[in-house]
Amino acid sequence: MDIIKAFEETNTREPKKRDYFYVTNLGSCPRQVIYNMEGREAEPYTVGELSRFQSGTFTQRNWEYAWNRKGILLAKEFYIPALWGKPFFHGRVDDLLYNLSFNEEFLLNCNVKGDAKFLKSIKPTDIILLEFKTARSNAFSYPNKIAKLSHKLQTWAYQIHLEEFFPSLTIKEHAFLFYVDRDGTNKPILHILERPDKDLLRIEATKLIQAYRNFKEKDILPPALSRNLKKVKIGGLSKVKLVSNWKCNYCKYRRICELPEYKSKDNVIGTVKGKSFVPNKNYDEFKMKDFINDDEIKSLIQKEEK
Repeated sequence: MDIIKAFEETNTREPKKRDYFYVTNLGSCPRQVIYNMEGREAEPYTVGELSRFQSGTFTQRNWEYAWNRKGILLAKEFYIPALWGKPFFHGRVDDLLYNLSFNEEFLLNCNVKGDAKFLKSIKPTDIILLEFKTARSNAFSYPNKIAKLSHKLQTWAYQIHLEEFFPSLTIKEHAFLFYVDRDGTNKPILHILERPDKDLLRIEATKLIQAYRNFKEKDILPPALSRNLKKVKIGGLSKVKLVSNWKCNYCKYRRICELPEYKSKDNVIGTVKGKSFVPNKNYDEFKMKDFINDDEIKSLIQKEEK
């Protein structure tokens, strides 16, 4: 689709309400999810953003075409309307691969993260769940941090569903998160996931469900995202600062979000002297508001010293 046409269609489309979650909502800001489900008006996508989306889709299609020609693509882009048998979670699995071997060319050309020994255990009859992601070039400078929690939750959710509802499929115990540089300057990263953390999935799913119920029944929005602690140099001294959550800065609902004013500001809450933390007068106030604790401060100081 022409990018200008896509821009016009995307940004003139009427927002629609829905009463179910997408699997990609797991690990996201509950407040943002509620706004989206309620069809609240979001900031329009820019041409640049839509161009990146289209580039990512095109890149994925190219890889899937190559996998299909090699005979290792079993299925792609299949919709699951009731994840785990629950009608309020919908999802779409990216790819299922099979006929793989350790010597498969695309595996050998990846920067592998996770349990690389797992690759040697793959048999041609095994089915591997793969979620496809594209990222900016700078993300590949930190390969150990590229796999976001939300990506893991999404992949685990699909894996559990397939294992429970398609027992005849020999789904391998470790799924793949496959990251491709949208600029084409870095080789792909293949992140081999650990076994699904069912307890964490349950917590995140329950968090969203409860947030939606509270909003529909009591008109209560879920809490805004917490700010982050950061150690900075100010006037030659080491200070600890509360900084606004970066996700809020990129959120399409930031203009309508009922975000407390203090959440959007940076606040210095104390000074680091050696291995000690000297709090400012505002520390107790923000300690309560932002749910920070002394152990977090101690951990930040120790981390910076290493």
